[in-house]
Amino acid sequence: MKKKKLYEKDAPQPSNLIEANLLIQELWQKLREYEDKLKQSSRNSSKSPSSDTPEAKAERKKLKCLVAEIRWAQPGHTGHKRPLAELSDTDKIIECKPQACCSACHHHINVNEQCSRRHQVFDLPKVPLEIIEYQIFHGHCEYCNATYKGELPETAPKGQIGARLMSHIAVLAAKYHLSVSQTRQLLLDQYGVTFSTGAISEAQGKVSSMLTPTHQSLKEHIHKALYVHSDETSHFRNGEQGTRWCWLISSQDAVFQTVRYFRNKDNAKIYAW
Repeated sequence: MKKKKLYEKDAPQPSNLIEANLLIQELWQKLREYEDKLKQSSRNSSKSPSSDTPEAKAERKKLKCLVAEIRWAQPGHTGHKRPLAELSDTDKIIECKPQACCSACHHHINVNEQCSRRHQVFDLPKVPLEIIEYQIFHGHCEYCNATYKGELPETAPKGQIGARLMSHIAVLAAKYHLSVSQTRQLLLDQYGVTFSTGAISEAQGKVSSMLTPTHQSLKEHIHKALYVHSDETSHFRNGEQGTRWCWLISSQDAVFQTVRYFRNKDNAKIYAW
């Protein structure tokens, strides 16, 4: 049986130093590629864990035991840095300049006009709750002594909760699923002001009434679609004993959701058909 040659082709023979250098560079590049492939594992590439070498599997198991609760970027992962934000007029700048005199010769240090590095820290502002007080005055006619009273402007809220705070309360309930008592406690912790549970519940009801026309128009828009998807799932709310049901219907460009007490045929006809 004829023995197969280890290499099908003979090694290239450079005729001069330039060709030899080019050959070395080409072989060096190939060597780097092969080394990079040998270093690949499931921790730094898309390879499956079953394809790892025994050494890589042992190293992975060792790291997993040592730092089971710590998460960091995997070796070989390309890092991403947050880009610096553009500063506004209300942002604060603290200039960190070097000392005034040189420690070696005690001469004056000339500071560069441009900073060499920028370090940005993001923090929440210490903003108190804005209070708008409407002061209503009485007056009387200087001739007949008739009494008159100032009136609140039409844009003034009737209750104690303003439009922005009312929207914030609605988001806490609808998106973050906070109960009335949890919302009340959060406002106290954040702003140092408390409202009754009735006032918070009333604010949620006002926002719900404002959104009702938009909510119903979404439902009508979806029912006109050629294809409509419908589904329902159980919905537990604020520790209530009775189970509610979240109904969903959707088309290609819109979604309608509502919470009902039942999942029977009548509700299916109203929302799904």
